[in-house]
Amino acid sequence: MEVYKAAPVGHEVSYVFYEVPEKFLTDGESMKEILVEGLKHFDFTIVGEPCMKIFPNGSYTMIIILSESHLAVHTYKEHNSLYIGMYSCRGPHDCDEMMMYFAYSVYAEEILRTTDSPIPVKKR
Repeated sequence: MEVYKAAPVGHEVSYVFYEVPEKFLTDGESMKEILVEGLKHFDFTIVGEPCMKIFPNGSYTMIIILSESHLAVHTYKEHNSLYIGMYSCRGPHDCDEMMMYFAYSVYAEEILRTTDSPIPVKKR
């Protein structure tokens, strides 16, 4: 059996989901169930309980700590959108299948994916 060894540096991937029904933007408990189910299905390891802060307009921010790193969700009820940022040591495209599963689960009409890219540092 081959032993998994993490890459020296992980990958930050951001996804913006558009035209998401309001239910998923204000019902953090339902979102937590969908996320936990998806993370487990795609073999991510959740460490502890998800942490959530609900704002006065019903939007929320949720953080899930993973042994592979973390996942953060921010909902924007006023724009019918949500943002998921995920940092993973598993690989640059390892989150994509889970995000497609998630998009279907929340009936998103479109996803914008961005990834980390190097920023050159000027020499002093």
